[in-house]
Amino acid sequence: MQGCKHIIGISILALANFALQGCETPPEPTPTADFAHQLAPGECALRKLGPDEAWPDLTGAWKSRDAYLQEALAQDQTWYESPSSRSRFPQMFPFPDVCTWDQASSSIIAFRQILNDNADQAAFTSAFKQMFDCWQTKGWNGKGGVLFTGYFSPEFKASLTKVPGFEFPVYKRPKDLETDPVTGKAIGRRVSESEVVPWPSRA
Repeated sequence: MQGCKHIIGISILALANFALQGCETPPEPTPTADFAHQLAPGECALRKLGPDEAWPDLTGAWKSRDAYLQEALAQDQTWYESPSSRSRFPQMFPFPDVCTWDQASSSIIAFRQILNDNADQAAFTSAFKQMFDCWQTKGWNGKGGVLFTGYFSPEFKASLTKVPGFEFPVYKRPKDLETDPVTGKAIGRRVSESEVVPWPSRA
């Protein structure tokens, strides 16, 4: 009889395990990022973060500050002091429910003040959170899912004459060169409006 009890017990456990597995809710599929998503007409692209939501790393920003930050803030303040800034601001930042010209102008002054008055990152972070709200770009999912792209203009050292270290010339793009508009791959040499011929080989 004990053997039967073990078999019955094992069967009950197996059925219970099967029932539990059958009741499990399958995980929700991860949504595909749609960076082409557009906001509804008139919808603000920003949302204010709540008190329990994570802010950006202000301590990291404090550690990486430099003299250029103060210079940039000074230039911002100069711009706001110009009379034309009042009329241009709504065109540059068309979100009056988020920030007005008066708020933006005073924010520059306040930010410079807390940078100068707080000697450590903890005091700076505390003062910043007391004086400022944090707004986040909604993104495609309403939670900050965005795709940033960046562009830059490289600077190369060069010489207009052949000198040691600069022995090889860099030629500009030929006027008759035709390239693929997407890949940039060379197609050939345009000899007329309707004809493109292959470039001669190096052989």
